[in-house]
Amino acid sequence: NIDDEYDYVKDLVLKRLLPNSWIDIDDDEIIEKLKKNNIDKEILEILSLSSNPGIRVALAANPSTPKETLEILSNDNDDEVKFAIKCRDLPKEWKVLINDNTLHKKNLEERDVPLREIHFIHSHRSIRQHCAG
Repeated sequence: NIDDEYDYVKDLVLKRLLPNSWIDIDDDEIIEKLKKNNIDKEILEILSLSSNPGIRVALAANPSTPKETLEILSNDNDDEVKFAIKCRDLPKEWKVLINDNTLHKKNLEERDVPLREIHFIHSHRSIRQHCAG
């Protein structure tokens, strides 16, 4: 597929812009590194152009990601990326429940979480992936 080949070449060019410690690692390792808070702004900006939605999701979830980069990602074509940005605003208590795998409708109702918020959480299957942390 021509689009896949374009994305592959684009990502190779982007990787050349990264520091040496980021060049030879694969996408899964990049996603793991993005779980840390002490990443240079320039690295975050470069990775926001990645064709890999998993990298962009991890970038959207990273607390160090600059506001300008988040604004760009909020218009991403991938719904998972946009959803990860929305998860940034979830209350800390909800994130703890997500980490504990106890975020169920009953738990939310007991905590007086508004119905529309319960629907938001349960409307997306992969919330644990993007919001936990």
